[in-house]
Amino acid sequence: MKRFIILLSLVLVALLSACGPSTRLITDIDAMPFIPEGEGQGSSTIDSNLELKIPDDTGFSAEDMGLSKDTLSGLARFSLDVVTELSLSEEDAPMDVTMGLYLNGVAPAFDAEKPFEVQAHLIPGEAQDTHLTIVMSEEENPGLFQTLKSGNFFLGIAYTSVGEEGGVGTLSAKLKGLDFQLIADVNDISGF
Repeated sequence: MKRFIILLSLVLVALLSACGPSTRLITDIDAMPFIPEGEGQGSSTIDSNLELKIPDDTGFSAEDMGLSKDTLSGLARFSLDVVTELSLSEEDAPMDVTMGLYLNGVAPAFDAEKPFEVQAHLIPGEAQDTHLTIVMSEEENPGLFQTLKSGNFFLGIAYTSVGEEGGVGTLSAKLKGLDFQLIADVNDISGF
């Protein structure tokens, strides 16, 4: 038993001595439980200039997604994975849809200068998952990164398509995954 305690103590000393000024904390946050039921989905009639927004014209605030200002204060790198399920009603023809992810320092999220985008080709009657991953640090996008680090930001997702004049079907979208990975400098964290 003494050997086990001594060995465990040595392991703990080795681990603690590895912590230094450059120690980073990696936190994975599944934000889906924070999204109120019904706000992560929507549908729209297929028509010319289709635009479907989730959740609405404001977007989700950082606080809505379980991200506090204290948690984000020591942020060194930010990663976001978004998964949505798109489906097109059976009476439509195949169509291309653009999913845009908007991050903005003020509401509404959709006023952001430029969204992160991914394209999807939809087949009527078949559900399709659309994935978008964003990785960001101070060097890559300093203005937006500082906004994220402040904890005062809004996120919104919009689906757009040229659509077709007089379309009769619907486009449905459902948010299935909203996962954040935060990498923070331990010395800069005020509330982790």
